[in-house]
Amino acid sequence: AGTTQPTNIDGTAAFRMSFRNSAGASVDRYRTAVMTTPIDANVKAIFPLDGSGADLVAGNTATGTAPSYVAGMTNFGQAADFNGSNQVLAAPTTTNYDTTTFTVEAWVRAPAPSANATPTILSRGTSATNAQFRIWMDTASGMLNAGVTAGGTMYATSTSATPWLDDAWHHVALTVDGSKDIRLYLDGSQYGTTATYVGTMDMPAAPLRIGAGCGAGTYFDGMVDDVRFSNTVRSTATTLGYMATGRPHGTT
Repeated sequence: AGTTQPTNIDGTAAFRMSFRNSAGASVDRYRTAVMTTPIDANVKAIFPLDGSGADLVAGNTATGTAPSYVAGMTNFGQAADFNGSNQVLAAPTTTNYDTTTFTVEAWVRAPAPSANATPTILSRGTSATNAQFRIWMDTASGMLNAGVTAGGTMYATSTSATPWLDDAWHHVALTVDGSKDIRLYLDGSQYGTTATYVGTMDMPAAPLRIGAGCGAGTYFDGMVDDVRFSNTVRSTATTLGYMATGRPHGTT
């Protein structure tokens, strides 16, 4: 007989198997297994980037000047490799993203700072002063920034000294909550300081972009994988649990 213990914070679950040996004594054995990473009702888009910009949730396929598709992380299939000069994937405009409380996240890998002015990993907006969200790099240091605009003003998190341009995969997530607080996370830990926007968040009728912002100087040079947009704030425990599974969202 076997029983499954509650799922752990790290995304695993413990299984207890009971046996009887040749002497009739009961013997327990414990094993730990990776659980699934389900697509719940709050998920409005998932872009696995396995050879295309297909969206697993709403079929809202991202298209554009296509990046190269290369081997991604173990178990993740392929990833999109952007050249930093003209490649971007844009999911068509939809009200699925129209929410002031959300989490947008992805796995990202970059070897060095970009030569572009504001290389942007993920964004939704029509300009630097009209954006529901944006995650970008500081050109000089390569450190991450994230923010939203309200009334045409950008409210952004501060940069952090935490290094990440090591040509390894990192999980990046931006959350905005009901208190108007903006937080950026790197590998499950908050990166930089919290920002708080004032007034009403701008909500442009714009595509969700992967690999760039709006216009020249925003192209990202690096790899992106498993992009997810949710209309809820994902907890740190949930993020760490997902990271620990070592599987893309919605898989076993």
